[in-house]
Amino acid sequence: MKSKKTELGIDPSSSNLDAEERQENHSPDPSAPTEEPDPAPVTLPHRPQPKYRGLFWSLFRLVLLGASSGTAVAGFIWLTQVPPTPDCGKPVTLSQDEDKLYCIQQAAFSGDLKKLQVGIKLVKNWPKDDPRYAQAQQFLKQWSTQVLSIARQQAGRNQVKQAIATAQSIPNSSPLYRDAQTAIAAWKRDQDQGSLVYDKFIAALQSQKWAEASDQILALSRLPSSHWRQRIQGLRQQLTAERQAWEYLQEARALADSGSPELLGEAIALAQKIGPKRLNRPEAQAEIVRWSRSLLETATVQLQAQDFTGAIVVAQFIPPKSSVGEKAKTLIQFVQAQQLTDPEVAAREPVPNQFKIYWSAVTAGRQLASDQPLFAIVQPLLPVWEEQLKDLTRLQVAQTLAGLGQLYPLQLAIQEAKAIPPGRIQRLRAQTLVASWRKEMQRLVDRPYLLQAQNLAAGGRLEDLEAAIAKANLILPGRPLRLEAQSLIARWKREILILEDQPILERAQILAQQQKYPEAIALANRVGPERPLYRLAQSAANQWAGQIRLLADQATLTEANTLASARNFLAAIEVASQLPPESPLYNEAQTAISIWSTEQSYEAPIEPEKTPPTATISPQTSPVP
Repeated sequence: MKSKKTELGIDPSSSNLDAEERQENHSPDPSAPTEEPDPAPVTLPHRPQPKYRGLFWSLFRLVLLGASSGTAVAGFIWLTQVPPTPDCGKPVTLSQDEDKLYCIQQAAFSGDLKKLQVGIKLVKNWPKDDPRYAQAQQFLKQWSTQVLSIARQQAGRNQVKQAIATAQSIPNSSPLYRDAQTAIAAWKRDQDQGSLVYDKFIAALQSQKWAEASDQILALSRLPSSHWRQRIQGLRQQLTAERQAWEYLQEARALADSGSPELLGEAIALAQKIGPKRLNRPEAQAEIVRWSRSLLETATVQLQAQDFTGAIVVAQFIPPKSSVGEKAKTLIQFVQAQQLTDPEVAAREPVPNQFKIYWSAVTAGRQLASDQPLFAIVQPLLPVWEEQLKDLTRLQVAQTLAGLGQLYPLQLAIQEAKAIPPGRIQRLRAQTLVASWRKEMQRLVDRPYLLQAQNLAAGGRLEDLEAAIAKANLILPGRPLRLEAQSLIARWKREILILEDQPILERAQILAQQQKYPEAIALANRVGPERPLYRLAQSAANQWAGQIRLLADQATLTEANTLASARNFLAAIEVASQLPPESPLYNEAQTAISIWSTEQSYEAPIEPEKTPPTATISPQTSPVP
């Protein structure tokens, strides 16, 4: 048997060659010149001695010595250098078994099952005459122990098939081979025993023998294998679920026996609760299909009798994902299309929805075979639906054009909608859309006038506002923007009146500042009641009238004070009493009257030669008692 080195392509004589090369590197060079004593200088009369001959030979010997020393040092470093670690990331470059063994050992440290199995495969047939045989056997035992441990863990997780496959990867050359085979035999034996009991459990469930199924669960719990004992809880849950599913099916059948569409719908809903993993699921699905066909027949009869609402209600009980669901969907499309032939129903449904319904109904109706129950019902209706589909196509095109919001597309939209003939179901909708699009065209025509008028009015001058009003009046009555234009015109007319009356009020204010109140009042009264500034003008006029009254009252009170200064209290009291209660000086006058009355009552007869001093009341100040 060839050695591992020979198999990997390594020549055993290569080491001898290396040794010979090293020996040759350290042997003296026979071609190197030998050292000789310098010859004594000879004086030649006709041939003079070279000037630097001795220096040349010294340098030559120095270079030769340096080269020999460098070779010796390089050889010493090469002999003492530690071999490089194999690059395990590049398996292709691993040419020696020692390197492969090293890399497998490093990979096995991770405990990964696949890496352990690769290592076992490498060392299971290691040559006994190889120096690394003992080390390979140690690795085989260690890795086989880890693999068997992993297999037992898999068996503990109820992964018996995986556990058997894992344990079978341990070769017969491994010390753990017998242990692995013993474990495999035990797992297979337990699996066979448990499988037999489990099959009886499933048969009992299929026969609805719930007590027998419970007994089989008890038998499984007594098996020595932990695999089956750990499945007991799941099997009990399965028993409960299967029993519940059977009760659902029995109750659904009882509901369906009545034949009522509503109860058939409830029966289908109840049967659909049976999950896909239940044993009676195929039986339940067959019942659902049978009941769905009965509902479809009922819905077809109702469609033929023009009972559209009832037909849709019954058809909607059929599950969409069942084999009859597609037929029920088609029937609903037919019913919805026929419902839209009623103008009142069509008026409530948007055009895109109607188009979709008619398109689906016409497409499905054309695909009906002559032997299908709906063929005889739908064929007479197809021409009507196709006409509606054509009209709806026109409306959709017209609405798309109108959506561009421009004059020419709106004209095309109106022409398209007007092409729907009278008497069609979509005729009323088309006329309504035409009327709205015409108004939209009027808006597009009149909007520039309104924008120009607003731009003119923004100047704020009298002539700007008059020009804006003239421009806005171009929008004729009955147009969509007429009301907006009239509102702007009313506002601009008000602004014109304000511009006309504002100078009048400003001149009146100047006169009032000069205390020419009558002239100011007369000027403010020129603002008529229908003018925007009328209230402001009247308020100013009333204020100025109050100033006139205040001046008159001040004059009256001054006259009374003059009389009182002359000790003519009776006359002073008479004059001061002329002030009305609403006068601002009324309280002041009443105070003076009170003082003068008191002085008049206590005053002695008047002597001509003596004139006693008399208190004078200023109209601007209150008297001191």
